[in-house]
Amino acid sequence: MLTNSKGFIWVETLIAMTVFISLCTFVLPIYSTIQQHQTIISERSLIGQHLYNELQKQLHEDRNPTYTSTETLVNRTVRIAFSLDGKFVKGCATWTNVKNKQEKLCLYGLSP
Repeated sequence: MLTNSKGFIWVETLIAMTVFISLCTFVLPIYSTIQQHQTIISERSLIGQHLYNELQKQLHEDRNPTYTSTETLVNRTVRIAFSLDGKFVKGCATWTNVKNKQEKLCLYGLSP
């Protein structure tokens, strides 16, 4: 049938490389975005757990109800502040996430 197929194999190789490069162009940015969101979610979870533990200490120990601290958690500088909000103690953590956006997480506890 075909006695000289050198040009056909060259075209097949170019098409395969084009498809491969196109897939890499779309997949790598999506993978990077997924990694960033995974980091943001895990940081938010760890900071939330730490804030919960600090709020429990605040509620069960005799501490000043207006308390502020700055700590380094998960390679982020986190500012934790407690204040009285009516009959509740409000604890808020603020930090800058991987995407350089400011995040804030607040928890409330019933003051004794």
